[in-house]
Amino acid sequence: MMIFRIIRVELIKIRKRQAPWIMLGLFLISIAFYFLAVSSLADANPETTQADSMRLREGMRFPNGYDGLLQTTFRIGTILAVIFASLLTGSEYSWGTLRQVLSRGIPRTYFLVGKLVAIFFSLFIAMLITLFFGTGFMLAGDMIRGTIDFTLSDDFGWTITTDSLRVTMILIVYACIGFAASVITRSSAAGLGAGALFVFAEVLIFSALSILGGFWAELSHYAVYRLADDVLMANKFGQSSDFAGDWSFSPDWAAAILFLYIAILMVITFITFSRRDLKGAA
Repeated sequence: MMIFRIIRVELIKIRKRQAPWIMLGLFLISIAFYFLAVSSLADANPETTQADSMRLREGMRFPNGYDGLLQTTFRIGTILAVIFASLLTGSEYSWGTLRQVLSRGIPRTYFLVGKLVAIFFSLFIAMLITLFFGTGFMLAGDMIRGTIDFTLSDDFGWTITTDSLRVTMILIVYACIGFAASVITRSSAAGLGAGALFVFAEVLIFSALSILGGFWAELSHYAVYRLADDVLMANKFGQSSDFAGDWSFSPDWAAAILFLYIAILMVITFITFSRRDLKGAA
């Protein structure tokens, strides 16, 4: 089928481009830095109390380290997801390849769906790679300290799978924002700027509204970043603690609202793409 061929071509594009691999490499370096920084803080900082040192060491052990791993993936990965989707989508305009692709008779809707699926699949693979490397960092630390222990709870496999999928879902939400921004602006640079501006401005604006109290505080509960935190409250590993004790919605309701946001955004994006000229922004 045509849609599967489009998805395959988009995945090949991603594999052959340098930017996705560079971003993945930088992200994995940040994960390694996280483990090294926390380990150094636990072992070498004279201001760290013995109790705190023990707590930090336990947090780095397998499988406890998945908590920090998924939290770090959520915090850093949301920005990288916006950048990844913006560059991948906007480059079709800046490189002039969009007209060439669609001139072959490929429907515009199929093209966007294929690119979206390729982005989603790439984020899923990136999560698997992150879990693999994170597991390696944890086991390496345990072997160095001589504390390696493979004892796992009966539900560990299910827990780490569902927790990782929730984090991946949040990354997909932010990737959709970057994707939509690039399609609407017809530029990777403008899309990247608009997507990044949304991520940072949303936090600042809704944080200010929450301070006002009353209706404005209630309104802040509908911010994407607050809903993302609510979704991750269902996690055992990687549970967000930013708003602990102050849930806006249950994880299921928060996920439903995020899905509604993305559905509306995608409808606007697809309509805009189907009706506008294919030439990139000047």
